[in-house]
Amino acid sequence: MKWGVGFTPIGTFIDIKAAISGNDLSEEQLGWGWRIAGVFPLFQNLKRLQNIFYS
Repeated sequence: MKWGVGFTPIGTFIDIKAAISGNDLSEEQLGWGWRIAGVFPLFQNLKRLQNIFYS
């Protein structure tokens, strides 16, 4: 289930939540590398919003 959710819009929210809290869906602790990787979707979505509103 974890892989299937990761490629959906709700997966982006789950990745950002995991990056902030430090726990994934199974409440397993994430290392700093995985937490930093979880923030990348946020930057991609902010870039998309910027392109929509400021183009």
